[in-house]
Amino acid sequence: MEQLGIDFKLLLAQIVNFSIITIVLTKFLYKPIVNFVKKRQQKIDEGLALAEKMKEEKEKLEIDRKEILKKARKEAANVVSEAKKQSQKDHDELIAKAKLEIAKMRSDYEKQTESERKNLEKEMISHTVNIAEGITTRLIGDVLTEKDQKKLIQRQLARLEREYKK
Repeated sequence: MEQLGIDFKLLLAQIVNFSIITIVLTKFLYKPIVNFVKKRQQKIDEGLALAEKMKEEKEKLEIDRKEILKKARKEAANVVSEAKKQSQKDHDELIAKAKLEIAKMRSDYEKQTESERKNLEKEMISHTVNIAEGITTRLIGDVLTEKDQKKLIQRQLARLEREYKK
């Protein structure tokens, strides 16, 4: 092969040198770079996974926040509704109490009025009887005896009482 210009010693030396350089570069340069790139890729993947996890957690928290707000609004609406119902109930109770008091006052007033009316009627009957007795005594005094006058007055009083009780 010397005729082609190939020196086997030199070719062998170049193959050995190339192999040594390849081994040294692989061991000291290529493997650390590959390891560094793998570690860097692993960190990037972890960062992306963490970012994805954080995004999912954020979405979950947003859903929870919306649900909590929804529940709070619903609860607030229930509280307002209950307050309105209680207010209406209190209002109705006050109205009912006022009506009862008015009815009681009216009943008391009617009883008092009725009592006063009866008293006035009794007084009027008493005055009427006194006047009638006076007139009867003057008119009949000459005609009837005192005993007959009393009987007549008692009969008339009994008749007036029966008529008054009707």
